[in-house]
Amino acid sequence: MLLTGTDHHIAGLGTMAETLTGELRGRPGCEGYLNDSVVTLAELLRDAGYQTLMSGKWHLGLTAARTPAACGFERSFTLLPGAANHYGYKPQADVKPGLLRPTPSLYAEDRDFVSPPQGFIRPTPSPTA
Repeated sequence: MLLTGTDHHIAGLGTMAETLTGELRGRPGCEGYLNDSVVTLAELLRDAGYQTLMSGKWHLGLTAARTPAACGFERSFTLLPGAANHYGYKPQADVKPGLLRPTPSLYAEDRDFVSPPQGFIRPTPSPTA
């Protein structure tokens, strides 16, 4: 809502892509990515002459057409999946199937998918006794 100024259903994120159920799949407002019905704040600022940059977790689409670079950010480095992480974390407790499942990391720099630099992803520390 901060990025578009609209309700999350209008923007296509009525539910997170990772929790999209069969009855919601294909319904308007539940695309699971930032759809083309909205304009982002980054697009408005860029068009007004501001420099737009973004770094961090995106969680608004996994394709090149849905990266921050396609949504108004002139430069970006992002971790795209919502359930992915930089640390290789895998839940130790029994969890509901699909919830907190390990999700492969997918990084984008501007419009290109990239591998992070060597040593960027830190392994999860082993538990101490």
